[in-house]
Amino acid sequence: MAEIKSTLDLVLERTKNLAMTAEEKESFQRREREENLRGWTMKFLNGLSDLKSLKKEMERDGKGREENVRKILKELTIEQINPAGDNRKIYQILEKLLGIKKDPYLAVSRAFQARIASEQPEFLKRARIRLAEQGISGSAVHPDLSRDEEWNLFYQQTLSDFRRQISRLPDN
Repeated sequence: MAEIKSTLDLVLERTKNLAMTAEEKESFQRREREENLRGWTMKFLNGLSDLKSLKKEMERDGKGREENVRKILKELTIEQINPAGDNRKIYQILEKLLGIKKDPYLAVSRAFQARIASEQPEFLKRARIRLAEQGISGSAVHPDLSRDEEWNLFYQQTLSDFRRQISRLPDN
């Protein structure tokens, strides 16, 4: 009588001679380190752990790979910077764990905020004109720029420029 094999048996039988290459192993380990660092970083940023715990986990996972872990942590931290938000915890990671000065990041954030603030009145004016052309006007009319395609395109482009600038900042 023929033996009936489970799906797992078939998969194991077909993959028994397969092995990971050195590059695949390194890639897998890098992804795993990245996910661990992302988790620890998010815990810190969300107030679920302190900087000391993040540093301890970073040192534990980074033994022998300090530069790699520093690079990953810097990338993860920088991608969390919100140019219009509170970035104090992010700057703590940069300064206290990575030894990177926050001033250049603050300068780029302020430039972003200044550009948005300087352009916003013009976009509001154009939105009011478009509304008036549709017969909507008056002192109570306040355009919602978040629904304006031109504004959203401008904002996203400015945010993209901001991200590009901070990713190019040197460590010190």
